[in-house]
Amino acid sequence: MKKSFVLAIFLICACLAGHPAISDAQMRAPVEAHWELYSRGDDGLLGVLLVTPEEGSYIYGHEKGPTGLPTTLGVNTFPDGLAGEVVYPKGEMKPDTFDPELIVPVYDVPTRLFVPLRKPDGNELTVAGRLEGLSCTDKACFPLKMMVEATFDDVATASAAAEQPWWPEAEPLLAGVDEPAGSDIGRAQPTTPADTQPATAQPAEQEQVEDAVAWDFSPRFLDPHLEVTSLAKALLLAILAGLILNVMPCVLPVVSLKLSSIVAVSSMEAHSERLRYFREHNIFFAAGILVYFMVLGGVLGSLGMAWGELFQSQSLVLVLALVVFALGLSLFGVYDLPIVDLKTGHQLDQNPRSQAFFTGLMATLLATPCSGPFLGGVLGWVLSQGPAVIVLVFIAIGVGMSLPYLLMAVSPRLVHYFPKPGRWNVHLERIVGFFLMGTTIYLLAILSESLQTRGMVALLITALGAWIWGQWTSLSDSPSRRMLVRTLAAVVVIGGVLWTLYPRENIRWPELELAEFREDLGRQAMMLDFTADWCPNCKALEAAVLTDSNLQRWERQYGLRFYKVDLTLHDPWEMELLESLGSKSIPVVAVFPTGEGAREPLVLRDIFTTGQMEEALEEMFR
Repeated sequence: MKKSFVLAIFLICACLAGHPAISDAQMRAPVEAHWELYSRGDDGLLGVLLVTPEEGSYIYGHEKGPTGLPTTLGVNTFPDGLAGEVVYPKGEMKPDTFDPELIVPVYDVPTRLFVPLRKPDGNELTVAGRLEGLSCTDKACFPLKMMVEATFDDVATASAAAEQPWWPEAEPLLAGVDEPAGSDIGRAQPTTPADTQPATAQPAEQEQVEDAVAWDFSPRFLDPHLEVTSLAKALLLAILAGLILNVMPCVLPVVSLKLSSIVAVSSMEAHSERLRYFREHNIFFAAGILVYFMVLGGVLGSLGMAWGELFQSQSLVLVLALVVFALGLSLFGVYDLPIVDLKTGHQLDQNPRSQAFFTGLMATLLATPCSGPFLGGVLGWVLSQGPAVIVLVFIAIGVGMSLPYLLMAVSPRLVHYFPKPGRWNVHLERIVGFFLMGTTIYLLAILSESLQTRGMVALLITALGAWIWGQWTSLSDSPSRRMLVRTLAAVVVIGGVLWTLYPRENIRWPELELAEFREDLGRQAMMLDFTADWCPNCKALEAAVLTDSNLQRWERQYGLRFYKVDLTLHDPWEMELLESLGSKSIPVVAVFPTGEGAREPLVLRDIFTTGQMEEALEEMFR
């Protein structure tokens, strides 16, 4: 039962990148977008897609720069044929994050993309857009492919575009754009007359995307004789590349796990028993490597993915970080793992074959992000072949990587070189534990900024679950108590991981700009949240009271616009604004109504409840 459970967990992790409910949510670019609709009088309507990069990120502008991928928007409407040419503002010219010598156009603040629209015959209009480009933080870039749809029930009630604060900047851009004709311009998805649903109502499998750019290159390689042109050469180089993987940088976790597992041999006194265990351990460790590569080849061949692309899945990286962290905790004696227990004294108490097999699986999973010599040419050829050839060559890579362990199984007399048991075993376990903790840090660094904080919280929850598992019960307790405690520990860990992976669609709190605040004061109802990253009460208030559902409801009821005043770093005018509200501490939330009442804003300090905020807003706007 335990073996089946652990094998199922491994297969789920290996295929996690292909699961759209999780990987798409976590691999999304750090960008939010939504549609707005405005009236242009007799000229028709104006669709505005407000694109908001998350703080610390940006997307490349529409105009082509020396690097990056231009941002493009394709538009469909229902009824069909109402959209005109998309109008893009110019991006701000800034040094590229990854090559500061290159100056590129970027959108790093909330940016509006404009789409002239003809008025429909009726009152209802659906606008669907496909936003594509490249979104980057200071650590990584993410492909931007986002479908954004909105349905407007009564276009006659649309606000006038000319009355919006951004209109002076938009008017010159739209001056030379003609009213849309009877067909969409620049659409992402063609629509036939038989279509009766908006574009995004189609199943994902039926989505039609723009034709990919067909590049016509004839690449020249530094070592042409290493390029693969046949299956025989691919198999030969695959075995050699797999063997070299054992000495690549990513092999550090492999060495750690391997040493911790094989050192258990030293605790055996009988010579024949040591030889048997040594041989079996290496055979099953190699079997774990081979099974992993066989599964990996099948996954990549069926999904058309590249080597290492699994690690582009943020959810897979996070789950792997939690698993490695849990293995490290076990080496520090927090608890004992039921199957892959790396501690010397425990490996022989359980099934040593399953120990070696699952350790081989885990070690190889950690090692595969590396691409060693000869491997690039092999992968460049084989991943363009059929699934059967891909699996065969990947098995050859596994044979190469497992070759040292198969040789040790053939010559088990190498066990004589292992020292007798002693206190050094404990020290080695702790050293391996530190290696695994370092691997955890590396995996966390791969995560996007929006996921790193939740990842650290998930590690804390995992540590709590491990402590409950190992410290709240022992073998002297009854089976029912052990089952109860360990079920509780599993629920804590699983609940924490699911909370971390759960996709969140947060309302964007734009940073407050002084000029915009002065202009909107008295004209627009506003809510200001004075917060800081170092303020735990602020974060608790945002999680419990200033939630998405509450903000959306208050926006509908009172027409509020929300702004964040970030005091993480010192800003003189923001501190002056805080002091003008009679406060010198945070959290503080200030609500400014329209009209003369804007000079007497409602201020809520410290901790308050949703009910108190509801009562305050009702009294202010009644």
